[in-house]
Amino acid sequence: MISDVLSDAVQSIREYQRACPEAYEPIKADIERCVRAMERLRIQLDRPPMAPEAYDMRALPVRRVSIECIEHPEWGTWGVYEDRGGHYEIHGRAGGRILDKEEAARFWRVVPRG
Repeated sequence: MISDVLSDAVQSIREYQRACPEAYEPIKADIERCVRAMERLRIQLDRPPMAPEAYDMRALPVRRVSIECIEHPEWGTWGVYEDRGGHYEIHGRAGGRILDKEEAARFWRVVPRG
């Protein structure tokens, strides 16, 4: 996987820094920024996005998807902020509300990320 390659690269960078710290001192800040960016990317690659239709509306990943009402798209998109067992806490332009999971499955859909 690509994420494994990034992890291996970070390990190699760290080994080179330990072996010759004085050689890498002038670019240490640049290396640290690069390593942090590689770590963020590695995490994202380990959790690739799913196609909107692949989501189970009764088991949405909290804080990772936006949803909209199929019958009322003018309400805009809503973020899923908390899973409270039989319902979600969602927030949108109009504020927050509680959304029953059965209602979510029947009348809402995941919005593709652009």
